[in-house]
Amino acid sequence: PPPPPTPATSPRLDSSAASDVYKRQHVRWEAREIDLAVAARLLAWEGTAAGRVEGSGLLEVRAGEPALQVRVAGRDLSWGPLRADHARIEASATSRELTLDRFTLTRGEGSVRLSGDLPWLDDGGEPGEVAFDVDAYPLGDLLPVRDLEGGLSLSGRLAGSARAPLFVGRVPFELQGIVWKDVPLPDISGEGVVQEQALLVQLSGGGEMIRAEATLDVRPGTVSHGSIRLMGIAVPLPVPGLGAEATLGDLEARFQGPLTRPQEIRTYLEARSLALVIEGESLELREPLIITGQGLRNELAPTRFTLGPQELTVGGQVEWGKLPVYSLSVVGRSHLQLWERFVAPARVRGTASLDLEVRGRGEEFQVTGSLELEDAYFRWPGFPQAIEGIAARLELANGSVRL
Repeated sequence: PPPPPTPATSPRLDSSAASDVYKRQHVRWEAREIDLAVAARLLAWEGTAAGRVEGSGLLEVRAGEPALQVRVAGRDLSWGPLRADHARIEASATSRELTLDRFTLTRGEGSVRLSGDLPWLDDGGEPGEVAFDVDAYPLGDLLPVRDLEGGLSLSGRLAGSARAPLFVGRVPFELQGIVWKDVPLPDISGEGVVQEQALLVQLSGGGEMIRAEATLDVRPGTVSHGSIRLMGIAVPLPVPGLGAEATLGDLEARFQGPLTRPQEIRTYLEARSLALVIEGESLELREPLIITGQGLRNELAPTRFTLGPQELTVGGQVEWGKLPVYSLSVVGRSHLQLWERFVAPARVRGTASLDLEVRGRGEEFQVTGSLELEDAYFRWPGFPQAIEGIAARLELANGSVRL
């Protein structure tokens, strides 16, 4: 017999079942004001979740065949990097297939919509298809990239199975109003095409200034590869730890590896145009800059920069994380004001021959090595007299300087 009615509470879960369990069973449920963060902890979901959801559903079993119908709505939702102001799902499922009557996410003026049906397993049975449409959805609420603005629009179809859906046909897309770290970037458009279990992607932007292509193998664990070219456009980027800004352009980047194991992906970047501005001084490339890497670790081959009549060779490695860990070597001649932040609040001028190593994590760093000063100027704030015409050799180690 059905259980006695449950008093209305928030949240609540009501159910009822028919008495004839052999011929037909059904269970109705209703949930109100469920805290998604609490549900995620109870169900041990991966990633962080937040927001409020409510919904109702019906589970029927006829002749041993279960069928589920659900209606769920939510607001102020987040799951990992994904954010949505509102969500609504109306779906049904059997042991053979999943049907989406309505799947909608909205964020500001952007939206994601899906509808259609797919079998649970791609076992050669009745095929299915789901159509999707993304309209100006905020990039910063889709991707785990900080300080990213802009909208993504794309549309297409999915086939295969609900557990392993695949793109079919052409998938046109647009990226508009892109701003990263307060730097506006050109709008980008392109399309993806699935051919023989591989997703081929081509895009362009800013006229012919940005061109990219990639081949992404859609089978889990298999190797994908791609490349991007940036021509005739400069992208300013902050350099952590140095209080500097790099303007990067005319570059080519490539990657190869399994997308499901990012730590195994190998990368290659070659820049033929780069200017590094520190304390108003501009270092420019004298030869191509080449960075290779695997996973989160990148290595910079020794590269020569010019600073007016001076020349520096810089090389080293960086391991990316919440705070980048880096080790860089700097050898050559330079104006001293380029390194003034390392001796602040003192004021320095002149020329130095350098043989230094900079190691750090985030904005914390340590400098070791030697400097030979020529015709240098030094003044400490509050000290009445500056020292000029200095010729000296300095050794830096363990946070101290030896003259």
